[in-house]
Amino acid sequence: METILLVDDVVILADLCTEGLKREGFEVYCAYSGEECLELLKSVCPDVILLDIMMPGMDGWQTLKQIRSDPETEEIPVLVVTAKALTTRDLLEFGDLIDGFLVKPFKIKELSDIVRQFFKDRRVLSDIISEAEISGGGEEVVHEFAKLARRIFVQRKLIEELKSRYYSLFDVEADADANGIPRVMQQLESKFRKDEKRFSELVSMLGVSENYPDIFE
Repeated sequence: METILLVDDVVILADLCTEGLKREGFEVYCAYSGEECLELLKSVCPDVILLDIMMPGMDGWQTLKQIRSDPETEEIPVLVVTAKALTTRDLLEFGDLIDGFLVKPFKIKELSDIVRQFFKDRRVLSDIISEAEISGGGEEVVHEFAKLARRIFVQRKLIEELKSRYYSLFDVEADADANGIPRVMQQLESKFRKDEKRFSELVSMLGVSENYPDIFE
């Protein structure tokens, strides 16, 4: 049974989502603040964290930084939950730290479907990384491969989602090139292409399969 840690300061919403996800077959822990989340992570290692951004005190971004800075928790996948468009600063500063994002409001079934698809994709990603681990490459190379594989998977999903959901929110006249492409999107895609190039180099170096499934498409 997959384990979820849900973090949201709105108690009623958090409790409803917790009970709904339990009915959908997940094991769910709940925290009502960033501080409570970090404390709970000392004794619980969830398969994914659903982390609300807009929280008083320690907000979601601050909590995320703490999670990523701790060797015990840095590898736990985090899906951030937001009720508004992610800003340029959010994307550039935290894009590499998240494993995806959800936009409120959503129904419990929609939430559970998203989480199930996330776990399905992660299992495929895990198989790809396992292939690299048995290829005979050095530990540092395999670690870099694994890190880039996760990052590319996330970045591709993030860019696609931003294009479909948020493109109309950009001020094209004030923040675009001659072709009307928002500069922040160009920055994200440029960074993605750089990671993708290095990933391809590591694929050749490790001698692993290049026939990856559509989570990389």
